Amino acid sequence: MTRTIPLAGVLLAACVAAASAQTPPPASTAAPAPPAQAPAQAAIQVTGPPASAIPVTASSLEGMWEGSFDFNGELVPQILDLTVYEGNAYRLVYTGKVTPLQIAFTFGTDDGSWSSTLTLTRPAQSVPVTPAIGLTGTWRGAFDFNGRSVPLTFHFTAAAGGAVTGTVEGLPTTPAAIHDGKLEDGILTFWLNTDYEGQTYKLVYKGKLAASQILFDMGTEDGSWGASITATRSL
Repeated sequence: MTRTIPLAGVLLAACVAAASAQTPPPASTAAPAPPAQAPAQAAIQVTGPPASAIPVTASSLEGMWEGSFDFNGELVPQILDLTVYEGNAYRLVYTGKVTPLQIAFTFGTDDGSWSSTLTLTRPAQSVPVTPAIGLTGTWRGAFDFNGRSVPLTFHFTAAAGGAVTGTVEGLPTTPAAIHDGKLEDGILTFWLNTDYEGQTYKLVYKGKLAASQILFDMGTEDGSWGASITATRSL
C-alpha cells in the first residue's frame, strides 16, 4: 500500500532535522552585557507667555514696583512709584554726573521729544563725615597777596570720623603742617603756623566742598588779614 506524504510536511521535517544536527556554539565566558540604562531625567521649567504677549496699558503701569540690583555682591532693593501723565506712559532716560556733594542729571523721553535737567544735593546733615567724600589727595589753588598770585598745594588725608591731616606747601614756612583738621557737613577747617618777616602767624582755614572744588576763606586768627582761594584736585 502506497502512503502519500505531503510536500509541506517533508520540508518542515527537513528544517527541524537540520536545526537539530547543528552543533550548538560554545558558551561565552564574557560577562553578560548590562541592561540598558534608563535615560537621565531632565528638569523642565514651564513659564508663562512671553512678556510681549502680556498687554501693557498706561493704567497697568501705575503703582509701586519693587526690585533689586547687585552691587559688589550685595543686593540693593529699589522701589519705584510710577505715575501716568495724561493717560500716556513714557520712558524717561536719566544720565547723571556724580560729584562729592551733588548729582547733576540730564533726563528726558526716550525719543528725545522732551528733556530737562535736575540737580540733586544732599541735606547738610546727611553729608558723610568720612574719606568717601573724596577729600583725600592733592589739591592746588592760588590766592592774591598785594597784587601777586601765590600758589598753594594742599595734601590732605581724611580718616574715619572726619579727622583730617596733611600739609600745605607754598607759604613762607613750607611745608606747613595743618592742625585740628576736621571735615564735618562738607566743611573743612584747620589752622597752621607760618613765618612772615620774622614773625609767626596763625592762619585759619575754612573751606566748603563744592563739586570738585574747595572754596577756602583763610586769614590770620585775629582777622587783621584774609584772602580767598579756590582749590581744585590735582590729577
